[in-house]
Amino acid sequence: MKLADTTEERQLVADEERGRWIAVVVALLLLLDCPGRTLALQSADPTRVIGMSIGKTRTSTMRGYLKAWDKFSRWLRLWADELWPSTAARLLDYFLILLDEPCAMSAPQIFWQAFAWLEKAAGYNVDARLSAESSVKQALDFANTALSCKAPPRKQAPRLPACVRASMEVMVVTTAYVMALRYFAWCLLIMNWGSLRFDDIQHLLPGRLRMLGDLMVAELTQTKTTGAGKRVREVPLAIWKGCSLTGTPWLEAGLVMLELVGKLERDFLLPRAHHEGQYFLNQVAKYTDVASLLRATLCQLKTLKLTIAGGWAETSDKLLPEVLCAGFWTLHSGRAGLPSECAMLGFTKSERDLLGRWCPGGSADYTRTYRQCVAAMQRRVVEAHCCDGAANLSEEYDIKDAMATYLGKAVGPQEAETILAAWTASTRSYAQQMIAAHSVEPHGAAGTPAVDRPATPRHPAMQVPADGGPGMDTSYVIIYTRGRRSARLHRTTGGCYWAGIEVRDSEAYKGLPAAGLYDSRCKFCFPEDKVTGAAPSSESGSETDSSDSDAQ
Repeated sequence: MKLADTTEERQLVADEERGRWIAVVVALLLLLDCPGRTLALQSADPTRVIGMSIGKTRTSTMRGYLKAWDKFSRWLRLWADELWPSTAARLLDYFLILLDEPCAMSAPQIFWQAFAWLEKAAGYNVDARLSAESSVKQALDFANTALSCKAPPRKQAPRLPACVRASMEVMVVTTAYVMALRYFAWCLLIMNWGSLRFDDIQHLLPGRLRMLGDLMVAELTQTKTTGAGKRVREVPLAIWKGCSLTGTPWLEAGLVMLELVGKLERDFLLPRAHHEGQYFLNQVAKYTDVASLLRATLCQLKTLKLTIAGGWAETSDKLLPEVLCAGFWTLHSGRAGLPSECAMLGFTKSERDLLGRWCPGGSADYTRTYRQCVAAMQRRVVEAHCCDGAANLSEEYDIKDAMATYLGKAVGPQEAETILAAWTASTRSYAQQMIAAHSVEPHGAAGTPAVDRPATPRHPAMQVPADGGPGMDTSYVIIYTRGRRSARLHRTTGGCYWAGIEVRDSEAYKGLPAAGLYDSRCKFCFPEDKVTGAAPSSESGSETDSSDSDAQ
C-alpha cells in the first residue's frame, strides 16, 4: 500500500485490504451459532449486516485481532473440537498455554482484546460474554503480571541533545549537503519542536503547511487517537519561527524545499529518498528507509564553532562517533525533547500536555489555545538555551546516563569512558559558546541573519480588542456556550486569552461575579483551583466542545 504512486491508488489499496479482512470476519461469524448470525440471516443482505457490526475498527487493528484469533482457533479445534469456546475454562486453559510457550509479553492482552471484539461483533450481550467474566479477567491480570516480571524494563529512546539539533539547523541551510540529508534533518527538527512521532509527520499534508504570522501551522489528519471515524478528526500543529538555537532560518528553508522534494498535493511529508540522496521518489518512506536516513544524517553532522561576528560555522570535525550514529538515537527520540526541557523549566503537566496533543479535546477554541501556549513554551526553551541557563540545560544527565549504558555494551567500559569524557567536554564547550553568542549581536551561519528572539513573558500578552471587547476595563468575563447551557468564568488579564477575543455571547464584570452566575471556572485563569480542589468542572479548562465555535 505504501508504494502506491498516488493518493487515489493508496486509498484504493487500503479499501481493498479492509474489504479482505471484513470478508474473513463475515465468513467466521456465518459459521458460528451466535446472535449476530441469527439476526443477519433474517435480513435481506446477511453479509453486509455482519460487516456493519465491525464498526470503525482500524484495518491494522482488525488484522492483529484476526491473527490472534486464528492461533487460538487452531488450538481450540485440537484441544476441544470446538469452533467457539463453550465455557470460560477454554480461555483459562489457553492463558496457561501462552505462559508455558513462552510468548510475547503482550500476547495474552492482545488475545483477550481480540476475543472481546469478536464477541461484540457476534452480537453477544454483555452478561453473556465470556471475556467479561471475573475469572477470565483475573487470569488475564495474572498472565500479564507473570510475563512483565520476566520481561526487561521498557526502553525509552533518548532525546536529541541541543548540540545535535544545532548542527541539524546548520545542515538544513547548507546547500553543500545532498537534498535528502537536508530535508530529513528538517523533518527531525519538526518532530522535535512539534513533539511528533514518526507516524505523525507522515500524516502531515505538505500543502497545508503554512506561515501564520510568526508561526508555522498545520493540522495532523491522523494520529494514534484521532483521524477519520474518530471523535477528533484532526489536531493542530504550531512551531514558532524563532525555534532556532543557532539563529539560522531552518524552518523557512524547509518550507522552500517542500516543492523541490515532490508535489505539494501528496498526503505524506517524507518520501523515499533515492540511494544517491540527490532527489526523492514519489513513494511513502517506510520505517526502514527513514532509519537509514537517520544514521546517514547523524554521521554527517559537524561540530560548530562561534565566529568573531557572533555566527556559527561548521568545523571539519565530526560531532558524533560512529558507534553513536547507529542504534542509540531512534526515530522516537525527537518527540521527548521539548516536553522534557519544558519540565525542567517549570511548566506544569497541563501545559506540557498541549505539546504532544495528549489532551486534544477537539474543540474550535483548542486550536487557538494550543497555538498561543505552545508558542510561549517554545520561546521560553529557546531563551533558556541562549542565556546563562544554557549551562544547566546542556548537562543533559538523562542522555549521558543512557549513553554510558549503551557504550558499555557496545565498546566496553574503558573506551566508553573515553567517549563520554569527550562528549561532556564537547557539550560544555557548546553551552559556553551559546552564552557567548547571546552576549553579542548574532548572525546566522553562512551569512544568514539570525532569527529575532524578542524577550517574551512565559505566556504571550493578551490582545485586547480595539473596539472594546469583554477585556476592556473589566476584571472578569463569563462566556456562554451551548445555547447558554454552559457558562464559564475567565479573567481578563493573566489568563487563557479568551477575554481578548470578541465573543458574541458574554458578560463582563468589574468584580468577581456571584457563583450562581457561572457553572465552571477556567483552569488556566484560576490555577489555584487545581491545588484546592475547588470547581471540579473546571478541569476541562478553556477546552470546550466543538459547539464553542458558535459563540464567536
